[in-house]
Amino acid sequence: MRLKSALAVCLAALALAPAAPAQTVTLQTYSNSITWGGAKNPASTGVSDVIRNVSQASHIIEFCASATSSASASAHMVASFDDGATWLQISREVTLTNPGTGACVPIQTGGYYPEIALYYDAVSGSPTVYAYYSGSTAPLNLTYPVDYCQSPGVIKYSAVINLSAAGTTRVIAAPFASQPYAVCDVNFTLAGTSPTVQFIAGLGTNCATNPNNLTGAYAPASGAYLNIQAGGATLFQPETANGFTGDFCVTLGGTTPSMQGEIVYATGSGGQSQ
Repeated sequence: MRLKSALAVCLAALALAPAAPAQTVTLQTYSNSITWGGAKNPASTGVSDVIRNVSQASHIIEFCASATSSASASAHMVASFDDGATWLQISREVTLTNPGTGACVPIQTGGYYPEIALYYDAVSGSPTVYAYYSGSTAPLNLTYPVDYCQSPGVIKYSAVINLSAAGTTRVIAAPFASQPYAVCDVNFTLAGTSPTVQFIAGLGTNCATNPNNLTGAYAPASGAYLNIQAGGATLFQPETANGFTGDFCVTLGGTTPSMQGEIVYATGSGGQSQ
């Protein structure tokens, strides 16, 4: 009986005790421009100025370049445990080739390091190089990338195809900041005499800069309807001939050709559907 009474008292005390407040975890982030000797554009190859005491779990450097003529630039992330006496490569090597008016590529890795820097290790031509570091206490997500077309949580968009003359026409502009995107489905009808259609990626006016053929030239009968898709998965990921995210263009051939239809595409910057 005494045991039951004591247990009842304890249970009553627990019921009256105030609930523990919910704990909120705040993710800390850090960002900074990468410099070489205080300058954002390095005068030569070598290790950048050091980012010290980086208590971050994930690290991303946006490595960018621009050039008015043929050029390339390569870099990778490095870390030091001895105040910069020796440097260890901690990321993949990236290369920007013929970046034109400007192109960027992310370099990312995870881990805790006392000092981090960017090693600018190869260059040709005269590119203007600049880079930005960002870090977070959140671990780096190194899972396999999502197929934008297959994922039901990624919003899909559509672009209208309404072409009535031979030549190359841009139908999808590359997303802001060269965010990768995927073409999921293309459906259309063709008319005219011996019409042909080809899909390409590129930049500049109607994909004229670094064009990359995504398909050969389709040559269906006039009046035919085509639905090109990959069973719900990504059909094309438009990239230019030098590996950058590009615009999506259609090249029509034949005599007085016309093409009407729709392109379905998805991009990681589109957010999640509700």
